[in-house]
Amino acid sequence: MKFTPRWFWGMASVVLLCAIAAAETGADSSQVRVLVYRTVPVPGAILERARIEALRIFHAAGIQLSWVNCSYEIPNPACRVETTGTVLYLHIVAGTRSSNDMVYGEAFVAEDGGGNLADLFFDRIKNAERSFGIDPGRLLGTVAAHEIGHLLLGSHAHWPIGIMTPIWEGDSLRFVGMGALFFTPNQVIRMRERLRQNEPELANVKTRNQPAHADSVNYRVPRLEF
Repeated sequence: MKFTPRWFWGMASVVLLCAIAAAETGADSSQVRVLVYRTVPVPGAILERARIEALRIFHAAGIQLSWVNCSYEIPNPACRVETTGTVLYLHIVAGTRSSNDMVYGEAFVAEDGGGNLADLFFDRIKNAERSFGIDPGRLLGTVAAHEIGHLLLGSHAHWPIGIMTPIWEGDSLRFVGMGALFFTPNQVIRMRERLRQNEPELANVKTRNQPAHADSVNYRVPRLEF
């Protein structure tokens, strides 16, 4: 497996333009609080690496992410839901009933673009570590950033390049391992505009009712290039 020049320079341009877009709109002016719950044991080192990776990706987009580890059993004052600000929910679960083994996360987004809940499938992430040698903490953080991106961008958030590409394979997986997948400039602007407007759909009460559709990130076995 190797880099293709077109993909490499395309991704390099995304990274550079993303940084420029964040600088032009003011760094860390938008804030999002993410409450992270687990129904499966996750080693502390992996969880911390995921937190750092997700914060780094959103920092590049000029968005200040507050990642709070919560528990169903032990109350945490920091996990109380406030009446103001944007609060999103991530649930790290063992897996999914989906027949597609390449689905590592799902964000629940309604037809009107509203939603604040996403699931991350930890068993799939551990399988990727064994199959592809990707650091599980970095992958968990990148998948978390992708699903949070769905919640902040609304419907139809997938894009052919960058972190919101729906399928990660080949060079994309290598960029995940390098920590080099980011939001595009247009996605940065769209997320920050929605946060500034404080749109009602970003503050919906969390629900596990079946949404209109679920947006997910898929992974494919890397293609071999000879």
